[in-house]
Amino acid sequence: MERVELGKRYPQTIMATACIPWKEDLTFDENVFRKFIGEL
Repeated sequence: MERVELGKRYPQTIMATACIPWKEDLTFDENVFRKFIGEL
């Protein structure tokens, strides 16, 4: 039986989950988020 190699349907990517930090006034805390992402 001949093996057929199929091309990838989608490009290879990195999938991750990140917690979204919020400030006391419920706005996005970008500085904390950037620090967290930089440590991955």
